[in-house]
Formats: sequence, structure tokens, C-alpha cells
Amino acid sequence: MEYLGETLVEVAAEKAAIIRPNSIVVVSPQPEVVRRVIVERCRECGVTPAWTTEDISDPELNCVRTFRTEKDIYEKVRLALRGAHQLTNAATAIALAEALGSKGFAIGHDAIIEGLGVARHPGRLEKFQTSTDNAEKSFVLL
Repeated sequence: MEYLGETLVEVAAEKAAIIRPNSIVVVSPQPEVVRRVIVERCRECGVTPAWTTEDISDPELNCVRTFRTEKDIYEKVRLALRGAHQLTNAATAIALAEALGSKGFAIGHDAIIEGLGVARHPGRLEKFQTSTDNAEKSFVLL
């Protein structure tokens, strides 16, 4: 925190400083003190932040979720990326795609679902298939 600040509010203010007028601001769930800093910076810049949904269906073992936003419902979304933190990342990606769509970018409902299903981050909890002479197939998580 040497460069960003000593407190959560100071760090949030440094990070929120990137917000500029006429920009798209998408924010994942944050502690209330951080939300206030972001809202204030957005107000200063005349920008309305888009908050990611926290309305995500109960976890299932097969990584299939439903995301409900103010604009749409994304059902039976199979997340390609593994890890509980990917729920927040997926919700943020959905909010960003919706925000870009409102600015004229052609990002449809099905494209959002497909993107979440094919996203890759090689080497980070990556699922891959191997086969050896001793076993037909095995799946390994790194």
C-alpha cells in the first residue's frame, strides 16, 4: 500500500481517480466505504456507475449459474473459469457487456453466455485432459 495509501478509503480514492467524464464505469461488489468513494468520484465526473449483480443462483458443482441483472436474466451459464471468485468476475463481465451494449456495441445475450463459457486463463486452475497407456483419460486441475 506504499503507493496507493494507508487506508481502504485512500486506496479506493487512488483507484477511483482513473474515472473520467464520459467513461463507462462498472463496479463489482465493494465495502460500503469504498462504494461511497466511487460514487463521489463518479458524481464529480458526471458518470453513472453500473454495479454488478449480486443476484447469482446458488452454487452447483458443475459451475452452472443464473445471473439476474436489471436488464436481463442469464440462465444456465456454464463458467469456463474455475474458482468461487469467478462468480464476481463473471457478474462484472456481464455488467460491462451490458454497459457497452447501451453505448451501441453489438454484444447480444447469447454472446455474453458463450463468452463466459469459453473464457480461458491458461495455467490458473486450468482443466485439461491427458491420456496415458495406463489410463484412458484423466482430468487434472493446476
